[in-house]
Amino acid sequence: MDEATWDRVFDTNVMGSFFLMQGLRPLLAPGGAVAFCGSAAGRRAGAGNRRLRDQQVRT
Repeated sequence: MDEATWDRVFDTNVMGSFFLMQGLRPLLAPGGAVAFCGSAAGRRAGAGNRRLRDQQVRT
């Protein structure tokens, strides 16, 4: 993975979550919590995954 790709992935997955929580924090009730859910499904081949991946690479 080249550095530009790594930066894009990191910005989307880590920085996006961080800034989302920074904005939501004032709206949470005292003692409230947020659970981030993810999936490893994107790491496995499946019907339609290649076409979606190819579209993302071009953008």
